[in-house]
Amino acid sequence: MANLPTTNLSLNAIHVEVGGTSGTQVSLNDSDVRGIGNPDSAYAGSDGINTTSGSMISIGEFRNAADVLDTETVTVKYIPLNTSGKLPIPGFSGYSLSPSRGSTVNGLCAFKSDATINGMFVSIFGGSTNLTFSLSGIHTNAGWTTMNIDGTNYSRSSATFSQDTSTSPGVTKWVWNPITSIPFGTTDGATKVVTWV
Repeated sequence: MANLPTTNLSLNAIHVEVGGTSGTQVSLNDSDVRGIGNPDSAYAGSDGINTTSGSMISIGEFRNAADVLDTETVTVKYIPLNTSGKLPIPGFSGYSLSPSRGSTVNGLCAFKSDATINGMFVSIFGGSTNLTFSLSGIHTNAGWTTMNIDGTNYSRSSATFSQDTSTSPGVTKWVWNPITSIPFGTTDGATKVVTWV
């Protein structure tokens, strides 16, 4: 979702941002409102919005907040699976830093201390289709719950988590295998929005 406005902010807009239905009852004390995923420290302060029920908060603390941890726009590189030659070429859809395939807006993962995103891609080979999210460095299997690619959710708890320390600075990966669709699509150059909550 887009960030909340910095002027003319309404409680209804905050409610919709955290997944509520427009026009329904809401209060600043609701746990989903207080738990908004990404408050802007310029308005909420460096300690964020107080999540303790009944504590004092202001609607102004929600200015420019969003209920996502990070958003990345991917320009997709699509390579179809090719099994006609002596050496089959795996199919690929998404973004990879190395080898360079596709692109991202900033290529950094905000909720993992701006770690470099090595890749967000689908690979297709030997009847298997899997999705990989890879970061440079060694990171914990925590801090986010869901990755959404163009409207399709992938739960962190459903992925296989791994850390590779054989090279510096290491690599952290989450892999979903198998998956039943290609969330980045099959159009080379298409743009897809990826969010994490």
